[in-house]
Order: sequence, then structure tokens, then C-alpha cells
Amino acid sequence: MTINDLKQGEHETVEYKQDIPKDKDKYLKTAVAFANAAGGQIIFGVENNTWDVKGFSNDEVFEKMDAITNSIFDACEPSVVPIMSIEEVDGKKII
Repeated sequence: MTINDLKQGEHETVEYKQDIPKDKDKYLKTAVAFANAAGGQIIFGVENNTWDVKGFSNDEVFEKMDAITNSIFDACEPSVVPIMSIEEVDGKKII
């Protein structure tokens, strides 16, 4: 993923979150919608509307990735297992 990819903004299969929202429903509903459709990406670490890459530190990126995966898996029946990856954009890690 490049900065140019991110600057294309959100659309029907891409949504940005700067961080994990305290209200998990804000991304769980999107994850379920993507799972029920043709798929999609929720990109954590990018500010919505500005597409500014905030990223996560090396210390927190795996903890956040585990929290996101567990939330989606635990909230969905039948189970949804998200495909997660860490990308580096402008020297910052996003999920």
C-alpha cells in the first residue's frame, strides 16, 4: 500500500480508522457488511477524511491487531476470521 493508494479515500470497500474506536460497533458493523458482500478493507492508523497516516508504534501494533481480530471473531456468528496484515507507509505502521 502506498500513500497514493490511501489518498484515493474511502469508498464502498475501504474504510479508515485512526485508532480502534472505544465503541467497537463502529468497525464491527463494517466488518460484517464486508464479510456479507464482496469483501473490503478497514485500515487502522489512517485518519478519516484527511487520509493522514498516523500509524502505530512497534510496541502497540501487534496488541492492536490482536484486539481487532479478537473483537471481530468474538462478535460474529457464524465466525468471521479477518485477514490482517501490517503495512508500512511513510515509515509508520498501519493495520
